[in-house]
Amino acid sequence: IPDTYIQQAARIRSLFRHASVGANIKNGLDCLRGITDQNGRRPDFCDRGLSPQEILYNSKYDNRSWIFEFHSPPPGQNPGWWNKVNYFVQAVDQNAHLYDVMSFKFGYVDAQIGSDIDNAFFSRNPRDPYPGIEDIEALMQRHPDKIIPLWTMGLAVAIGTPDSTSFNEQMREYARQNNVILMDIADILSHRPDGSPCFDNQGRGLPALCTDYTEEVNGGHLNARGSLRMAKAYWLLMAYIAGWQGP
Repeated sequence: IPDTYIQQAARIRSLFRHASVGANIKNGLDCLRGITDQNGRRPDFCDRGLSPQEILYNSKYDNRSWIFEFHSPPPGQNPGWWNKVNYFVQAVDQNAHLYDVMSFKFGYVDAQIGSDIDNAFFSRNPRDPYPGIEDIEALMQRHPDKIIPLWTMGLAVAIGTPDSTSFNEQMREYARQNNVILMDIADILSHRPDGSPCFDNQGRGLPALCTDYTEEVNGGHLNARGSLRMAKAYWLLMAYIAGWQGP
C-alpha cells in the first residue's frame, strides 16, 4: 500500500464491534504498529511461532483512530447473533457522529450445527422475530454519509458447518449484488499462506480455519500468524476506503 494511502487510512475514524477473535485482530494491528510493553520490549504474543521472514512492524501502521469494542462486556461478549445485530444498530444510531466507518462481525460460535442464522438473517420475513439484513439496510439509509462494510462469519477448525458455509455464501452474494464492501474473513483464514484451502476437522469437507492460524485443536482464536494476516487485511480494507485502487 503506498504511504499516501496508509496515512489517509490511518486518519479514518472507525468503529469495529466484535467478540474474542476481534480482540485477536486488534492485537495484530497493534503488533503491526510496533507496540512495546512497559519495559520497552515487543510483546511475545506478537511474534510467537513466526519465522524471521514473517515478522513485520512499522510505526507508520498507526491504527489508533480505529476503535475496537466488544458487542457486550466480557465475559458475555457473545450475546447471541441477533443481539450482535441489535447492539450494532444501536451503536451506530447513537454514535455515528464520532466515526466515518462502522462495522461488526459474527463469530464462529454463531454457527454451531443447527444455528438458524443462515436462514433468519437473510429471510426478510416480517413475521420472523430476528433482526436481519433489512435492519442493516435501514441503518445504511439512516446514515448515508457513513461507510458500513459487511463481514463474512469467522470460522474455527471444527466450524465450518453447513450453517456457516450457507451464511457466508449468502453474504458474498449479497455484497456482489448490492455493491457493498465486504471483508471476507472466512475466505482469508480458510486458505493457507500458499493459497491452498482448509476444511473442517469433522470430515464434512466444509471451509474452516486453517491450523496455520490457531493453536487450538477445534477452536477459532488466532495465533500470531492469524492475527497478523487479518491485520494486513484490515489495512487493505481501510486503504481501499481511503481511495486506493489497488496494485
